[in-house]
Amino acid sequence: MAGRIDMSAHVELALLAAERTPIGRPVLLQPIPKSAWGLNLRRVFTPTEWDRLRKPVMAAAGNCCEYCGGIGQFHPVECHEWWAFDESTGTVSLRRLITLCPDCHAMQHFGFHRDLIGPPELEDYLIGMNGWTRPVAEASWRTAIRDWERRTARTDWVLDTSVIGVQIIEGGWRAC
Repeated sequence: MAGRIDMSAHVELALLAAERTPIGRPVLLQPIPKSAWGLNLRRVFTPTEWDRLRKPVMAAAGNCCEYCGGIGQFHPVECHEWWAFDESTGTVSLRRLITLCPDCHAMQHFGFHRDLIGPPELEDYLIGMNGWTRPVAEASWRTAIRDWERRTARTDWVLDTSVIGVQIIEGGWRAC
């Protein structure tokens, strides 16, 4: 792993947890460019540092999924990065960490888990979570696929993790 982490600028995510806005509805899919698959904060930080980031976020959510309110069978919840993509500037910004059960987390990584999660599973998930009709759910995942294809075609994304007070350079992503 090639990276630079300035922990002197580290901000406890408990602050972010206190200022969090609910994810709410509708639950949408967030397509991450293929070049970013496997790049995540958990891999950049030591286990102790990662725990300092994720545990306050999970506690603020009551250790329940922020989408479905449930928990997983083998471990209750996981911490997921929520990113904002500014395609006009090529910047992908960490907005916050969210708490998801393993099932909802897998749906957010539908591209990575494409051997297990296909259109029928995505549609059923979106219908169940949002109360949508099948045509609306199909339109949503088709939009997510188009977004993923467009984002994957771009290779010069700039990564902004300033929300946690840490600048990260890894895997060809340049930190702001």
